[in-house]
Amino acid sequence: KDTLMSLESLKNAFPWPDTMPKLSPDSHGWFSKHNIEMFKPLLKDKTIILEVGSWLGLSARFWLQNSSATVVCVDTWQGSEEHFTDNEWSSKIPTLFETFCVNQWQWRDHLIPIKNTSIEGMKRVAEHGVEPDLIYIDASHSYEDVLADITTADALFPNAQIIGDDWNWKNLTRNMEKTVQAAVIDFCQTKNYTPVANHWAWIIEKNPAANPETQI
Repeated sequence: KDTLMSLESLKNAFPWPDTMPKLSPDSHGWFSKHNIEMFKPLLKDKTIILEVGSWLGLSARFWLQNSSATVVCVDTWQGSEEHFTDNEWSSKIPTLFETFCVNQWQWRDHLIPIKNTSIEGMKRVAEHGVEPDLIYIDASHSYEDVLADITTADALFPNAQIIGDDWNWKNLTRNMEKTVQAAVIDFCQTKNYTPVANHWAWIIEKNPAANPETQI
């Protein structure tokens, strides 16, 4: 009952548009087969999934289609720095949130969109007493931002499993060699957790019992 009341309170604070925006659906996004292989087994008993960084909802639809969880999406829907390096991506940003709503319209009873920065959005979730059991991190890819997102997620929701995308992401044009992977590894070292990765997908094992062959 408490969980339902908390979710209802969060839903009321972050409502959907009254009517579906008059835009075409857009399936653009990033979610690799490795993400699917690694994350699908984690979903069967999850009731609340918090996604930090949603873009147009490709990953959100994966959670919705493969679990019975309520999905909470936190995004500014204003794009990250890397989205402005590509004309196709940046052209989507003016209607990004509206298109996200169109894409997920049929799931609006099971999805709560929170238009905010990663840290502030996660704080709003916690303030409403909503406790996710799975958190997917895929917002800004800078080392500092990823580290802050993971640290905040773990502090606010210590019982949640933390997973994410873009383990191998680099931005060499801006000399950003140290990004997602370094942030995950550094965070895990401070907590004695174990990062496990498969190409782009990564999982933080809080009680290291992972397959040693896949450990970093």
